[in-house]
Amino acid sequence: MKLSRKQKIWAVIIGIVVVYGILSETGLISKQKPQRNYVAEATALIKDLRNPTSVEGLKSDYQKAEVLYSEMKNVKDNSDAFISASMELEALTTFKDKNIEIETRKLKIKKLFSSWDGSNYKLEQYLKKHMNDPSSYQHVKTNYEIKDDKIIIYTEFRGKNAFGALVLNNAMAVQDLDGNLESVKVGN
Repeated sequence: MKLSRKQKIWAVIIGIVVVYGILSETGLISKQKPQRNYVAEATALIKDLRNPTSVEGLKSDYQKAEVLYSEMKNVKDNSDAFISASMELEALTTFKDKNIEIETRKLKIKKLFSSWDGSNYKLEQYLKKHMNDPSSYQHVKTNYEIKDDKIIIYTEFRGKNAFGALVLNNAMAVQDLDGNLESVKVGN
């Protein structure tokens, strides 16, 4: 018996449906689309919100966080990880504007200091300009604290004195958040 072209096509279609049904029943093919891993998405987003690299990225991440949190409110998952991630996203998005302000301020301050040795760019320029031998400048360490809208900077450095000896010295400076030095005091 010879099958017509139409009969062959139907035989192939029926065969595909039967094979698909068998594979679906055995679990080798899922009928549902894969479920999102909300905990992993939220955890990655929370990490980005807590360690932003730019203001634009931070604002974009907060928009994503609001959407994700909104979706998570409609998901039935009672696992501790899901509840914890959802609560943290809720807290972050509830205080979004304040958090963006705080993180923006941190980013602004971070740009004033070297990521390599922690020195303050403007203070280092000032010190070199006022040294006997600017080429002898060696940064030792820098610490700072923030008071209101001012940064109080404490730095130790080495440099040659008028006699050519390499000496340890220190400086304290006050800088505004825009990077302008307001005062510098060198020595004890």
